[in-house]
Amino acid sequence: MALPQLGVILGNISSHENALHTAKSLLSTTVEPIMHEGSEMPTSLSFGVAMYSLDASNTEKLLQKADMDMYKAKRNDGNNYRFFSR
Repeated sequence: MALPQLGVILGNISSHENALHTAKSLLSTTVEPIMHEGSEMPTSLSFGVAMYSLDASNTEKLLQKADMDMYKAKRNDGNNYRFFSR
């Protein structure tokens, strides 16, 4: 089953520490399981974090790096995040 993907662009994140705080906040809002046709469907949140100018100097490379890390987070059982590391 294909899972939906979503990109989020945040302004005013000037350091990895700020990004870490934001990542933890996003992860803590993981949605409760969804009921569908009488069955409970678990949900999870996995994402990659890349920062403009620190990790990439253009949009395409920035999204590629965040996408790579999202898949790393998913491979680790989901409900996780990964920062791009050079």
